[in-house]
Amino acid sequence: MVARLLAEHGWIILDLDCLVKTFSQKGRAIWKMYVQMLGRFCLDRTGALDRARIGWLVFRNRKALLIVNRFVHPLLRQQVQRCLSASSSRERIIVEGAILLEAGFLPLLDILVFVEAGPELRIRRLVEKGCPEREAIRRVHSQIFLPALQKRSQLIIYNTGTPGELERSVERLAETLKNLEPRGVFSPGDPKVGRFGTP
Repeated sequence: MVARLLAEHGWIILDLDCLVKTFSQKGRAIWKMYVQMLGRFCLDRTGALDRARIGWLVFRNRKALLIVNRFVHPLLRQQVQRCLSASSSRERIIVEGAILLEAGFLPLLDILVFVEAGPELRIRRLVEKGCPEREAIRRVHSQIFLPALQKRSQLIIYNTGTPGELERSVERLAETLKNLEPRGVFSPGDPKVGRFGTP
């Protein structure tokens, strides 16, 4: 929701969940990885990945999750790096995802914005993106790095109120981001420079 609102202010959104979905299509890199790892058990009748079945297998097993992350995280970083390298200095780009810390994205970013939302809302957002509900629940409960990510963020926006309140907070956030100098002004762990919305 926050990323979509920022897109209305001219930002380009690189959604990591969408990238995973793209690379999970039949014949592509993540699809091949799962087939090699789990066999045809992970496919549905059409040959596409059965996301519900994979979620049940992977997010219940920490060792399996680590194996998947060791493949997926570098793939996503490489793709995002390509997009950032191909962009012009005038383009404003947001990398949206909950795995920015553990997947090693922080060195690629100028500033870190943390969206504070409860687990129920995070689950609902994943379901709205097409993630099966059970998988969404398991994914949210596996996001153990979020508190550390929040501590490293320079800006925090609270997605805990009404849609109208969030829109106003995003407008203030967009104005703040527009006035910040890019490239190395902040580094992870710097003091917070803004909070938007009500906790």
